[in-house]
Amino acid sequence: MIGIRVFNEASYSYCSTQINLDFFLGELKGLLHTFIKSIPEDYLYVDPNDDAYGRETQPHVTILYGLDHDSDYEAIKSNPIVRRRPPIHLNLGRVISFRGTNPLYDVLAIEVNSIALTTLHYYLEMHYDNHNTFPRYRPHSTIAYVKPGMGKELEGRWDLQGREITADKFWFSLRDGSQKVVEIGK
Repeated sequence: MIGIRVFNEASYSYCSTQINLDFFLGELKGLLHTFIKSIPEDYLYVDPNDDAYGRETQPHVTILYGLDHDSDYEAIKSNPIVRRRPPIHLNLGRVISFRGTNPLYDVLAIEVNSIALTTLHYYLEMHYDNHNTFPRYRPHSTIAYVKPGMGKELEGRWDLQGREITADKFWFSLRDGSQKVVEIGK
C-alpha cells in the first residue's frame, strides 16, 4: 500500500527511545488506526525512494532521538534512576499539524502532555551522547506526513483527546530498526 511506514527494514543514523502507543491503547487502538486509515490518499506526502513517509504504522511518542550507540540500550536499561522511576502517565491531546524539517510535508500528530515523559527526555539527553537538534521537547505522536497545508484540514477530528495512558516500559530502537524493551517502576 502506498504511504505506509514499515519498521525493521532499514538502518538509521541514530538510536532512539520511544513509547509505542499500540501496546498501551487497548480498545482505543482501533480508534487510532481507524483515524489514521481515514486520511485521504491524496492528502499524504509520499516519497517513492523512502517509505518513512505517509501514514504511520507504529504510532509512538519519541522520548529521545539521536542516541549515538546501540550499546546505550544496556546502559539505559540498567540505569537505576531509569529503572526505579514510576510509570509514565501520558495525557493525549488534540490533533495538531506543523511544518516538518522538510518544506515538502507537514506533520500530522497528536499532542501528548506528560511531565514525567518530559523529565525522562531531559534526563536521557543530559546523560547519554546524542545528536538531538531540537532545543525544546514537545511530546507528540506523529500519525502521518501530509502535503503542505493538508494538516490544518485534519486538525481536531480525533475523539481521544483527554484519554490517559500509563506506560511501565518504553522501547529502545537500535540503528537496524529492531527494538528492545526498557522496563521502569521496578
